[in-house]
This record gives sequence, structure tokens and C-alpha cells, in this order.
Amino acid sequence: PAHLPQKDRDQMWPEDLDMVTYVGLRVECLRDIDIFTIAFFVFFQSRLAVAVDRKAVLWKGGIKAVRIDDIGGVVESLVELTKDGRAVDVIVRGSNGSKRQCQSFLTYIDDVLMQT
Repeated sequence: PAHLPQKDRDQMWPEDLDMVTYVGLRVECLRDIDIFTIAFFVFFQSRLAVAVDRKAVLWKGGIKAVRIDDIGGVVESLVELTKDGRAVDVIVRGSNGSKRQCQSFLTYIDDVLMQT
């Protein structure tokens, strides 16, 4: 993780007026004393990058991954470990009419997260 660059959400997730469908989830620790370790998140980043055939950009505490379907539709995800380490936020976005693809990618990322 020390070799990953520092980036912020605005830099990696710029506004895109063509992306109008958004879905997301938050996986949060139940107890105040629990956290996701950076080692856990780095392992998750690696697994997700491999799962999307390396169509991903990694930075410290985050990953942006892209999925292209059979007809060329693109959906992209932003997954970030919160600064306090207590939650992982997942957001998926796509163009108009891509709700099914966005939901499918969100479920896929959740599965990778839960298997990590």
C-alpha cells in the first residue's frame, strides 16, 4: 500500500453527465472498536482488479473498476475504504438504461468483497 499513489474522489470520479444511473452500498463494522485493516483492503483491491481483467485503477484506500458488457455498454465502480477504516463504500454508475448492468456489477463487487 505504501507504493500506491494518494488520490481523491474528485480526481478519480469526475462528474460525467452521460452517467445517470447510480447504485451503491456501504459495508460497515458493527462495533465501534472494529475496523477494516489496510491489508484487508489491499487484498480486496487485488482480487477485484484481477476479477475485472485489470480494467482498474488503484490508489491508497480506493479502486475504480470498469465493466464492459457484450454490447459495449460501460459501467464503472468506485470502491473506497473510509478514512476511519470502519466502512467500505461501493458506488456503481452507468448510462441511461443501465440499471440492470449497474446492479449486476454492484452484486459482483459485493461478492468479491465478502469472499475477501
